[in-house]
Amino acid sequence: MQRGDETHKQFAAWLREVHRAVGTPSAAELERTIARNPAVGARAVSRSSVHRLLQGEFVRPPDWDAVTAVLGGCVRCAPPSDPVSASLVDRELWRNRHRQLVTLLKAAM
Repeated sequence: MQRGDETHKQFAAWLREVHRAVGTPSAAELERTIARNPAVGARAVSRSSVHRLLQGEFVRPPDWDAVTAVLGGCVRCAPPSDPVSASLVDRELWRNRHRQLVTLLKAAM
């Protein structure tokens, strides 16, 4: 992962890859899906937060619970006939990406 401004852009690009894989549901649809399925995420995530995560419009690292909620929302939005690849939403992979993001963004502050 790159440092500085590129760090959050790469993280967002990975999130968008998952988002595209499930048919690019709107931020509002993801917000509703997360709200309807408490098991998807540990907390509610607003549509503006979903949008900011997908676009990389954050300076501080996003909360891990928000990341997992968006990933879970994407999984729930995938058409049953075309579920998202498990490798795209692997929890350990995303936890490592998030840790790297947190470390690099804090170092850049």
